[in-house]
Amino acid sequence: MKYIFTILFSITSFWSGFMKIHYQNQHIDQAYENYFNNEYEETISHISMLEDSLEFFNEGLLLNKAHSYYKLARFDAPGAIPAPEDSIYRQKVQNVMGNYAQVLDYSSDLASVAYNQSGVVIFKSGVINGQAVDQEQMISTSIEYFKNALIKDPLNEEARYNYELLKKYKAFPDQIFKTVETLVKQRKYEQAYQILAPWVEKDSRFKDKKEYTQRLGEIVQIEKNIGS
Repeated sequence: MKYIFTILFSITSFWSGFMKIHYQNQHIDQAYENYFNNEYEETISHISMLEDSLEFFNEGLLLNKAHSYYKLARFDAPGAIPAPEDSIYRQKVQNVMGNYAQVLDYSSDLASVAYNQSGVVIFKSGVINGQAVDQEQMISTSIEYFKNALIKDPLNEEARYNYELLKKYKAFPDQIFKTVETLVKQRKYEQAYQILAPWVEKDSRFKDKKEYTQRLGEIVQIEKNIGS
């Protein structure tokens, strides 16, 4: 009788393992199908089922889940991103970042994608660790993520493009002000004012140049009065 129980137990264990693999494959196939059909909530549901109920973890699926949360956050939709001060929005950003963080220790190419996307999220949201940050901190942190993406995979051209572009963007205020200072030394006050004034109005990184710009505008007005 002991042997019968052993045989039955073995058959049951085999069948249980077989069915688990069967259900895993079903959810994997469905997750990929949903993802490529832009059905992101369904994608997340199937991948979560794999992780929570079937104890199946795969870095590719984890990355797709993170991408799905990114898509649902609508970072790419013009005018759809709320202010960073919105607490619900900050939580949503944290959720996206947390899902990308799960991939950072996996194989280099997938981790590189996760680092790059994390940099994009920070740049578009202005949120770091659940808190709204100023533009300078947002830019510097995004650059670090893009840099880490290139360390993980030097062939990640999207990360390289983002890294180089943002480095130039970070240096832009200094370059503009150097040009303005050169023009001021040449007493070309109106030209300097025309370059600087628009940026003071639309770029927060120039906020410390507001008073300087006002004085420059006053000089321009004095010159016009004298010349009239």
